[in-house]
Amino acid sequence: MNVNIKGPSNLMAVIIYLLAYALIGALFVLLSIGIAGASNGAGFGHCIDLYAHSAYTKNPASLTAEELSAYYIGSGIGNALTYALMAFGVLFYMRDDFKNDFISLKEKPKFYSIYIPVSAIIFAGAAIGLSLLFGSFVDSSENQVLIENILKHAGAVPMIISTILLAPIVEEAIYRKCVFHYLNRYPVWVSYLVSTILFALPHMITTNKSFGTWCLIAIPYLLDGLMLAAVYHLSKKNIYASIAAHMLNNLIAVILVFV
Repeated sequence: MNVNIKGPSNLMAVIIYLLAYALIGALFVLLSIGIAGASNGAGFGHCIDLYAHSAYTKNPASLTAEELSAYYIGSGIGNALTYALMAFGVLFYMRDDFKNDFISLKEKPKFYSIYIPVSAIIFAGAAIGLSLLFGSFVDSSENQVLIENILKHAGAVPMIISTILLAPIVEEAIYRKCVFHYLNRYPVWVSYLVSTILFALPHMITTNKSFGTWCLIAIPYLLDGLMLAAVYHLSKKNIYASIAAHMLNNLIAVILVFV
């Protein structure tokens, strides 16, 4: 991976992703919660202070409706802004990858016109089935709980945009086109293993459970990452195939929240 701050560079896309995830995203969420609190009377500084001291996650029952509303709205907007920044980095610095894969779609229209919808349906069905299966005997990750709460409150619109549209583009570009593809020099199982683990970890990083429970909750994410890697690999490494599968899965998952 070469570093090029002006031209195509997968490394620059990864750097922007990591900065947004680890630092800038938290700032976006913090400011969005404060602004949401100011707009509904809960107070800009007050809501920021609650967020900074983890009051929203430690003792949500003690919070007012206005404070919780600010949290969910701000989290939804902050998350959307974060993924918008990530998507800019991915689409700008990986534009050649997206262009070349689009050309491949046009060169093999018969193969991809069948493979993409079929693989997307198979993946989405398997992923939703696994989620429902594991959800019957183990708690959801804190990341999943937050997403569902945001969707059920006023932060739904920005969360829907980031969940269905932006997140699949960003995550497939990073974990499949960057990580999986970069490891081509090693046996293919290394690409599967590393990309799968790296995909699952961000979805689990906020989950504070015992080690055994944490591992159980992580299994669906690991299997999702493994299946998406397979969709990408079997598509002759075309990013649009895994993006389509990821988008369909997230669309169905969002619909199920409201059912």
